[in-house]
Amino acid sequence: MNKEKIDASELFYSLFSFVKPRQGSVNIGSDEWHSHIVLHSSIQELAPKLWHVTGIFPNAPMAHREMVLYQLPDSALLIHNAIALNETQMTQLESLGTPKIMIVPNRIHRLDARVYKQRYPELLVVGCSSRR
Repeated sequence: MNKEKIDASELFYSLFSFVKPRQGSVNIGSDEWHSHIVLHSSIQELAPKLWHVTGIFPNAPMAHREMVLYQLPDSALLIHNAIALNETQMTQLESLGTPKIMIVPNRIHRLDARVYKQRYPELLVVGCSSRR
């Protein structure tokens, strides 16, 4: 990777350095889960077995977040960039399948990862470091 790409990547991530995962423990239905819920769209079908949700960052409402849901062959769900949804939307998510795999590709995507893992203890979390 050349220096310009590395610098651009670091600049991009530094813009979101003020957005940190929330601290503390969470129980299903707790105030902690609800404190993670920010403005988001409904679950929208993109194609068979593929859905999408758009949300905002808690401290940067002009920046958008994207969550993608994919139904695996065993009818479980793969989640990319988990976003804490209101209970109505979580019920809809669970009707699509049981969350099985969550992809957290970099530090921006971990905002709601912990509360998802606590809500779904069997969830396999796959991630990578954004530092090289």
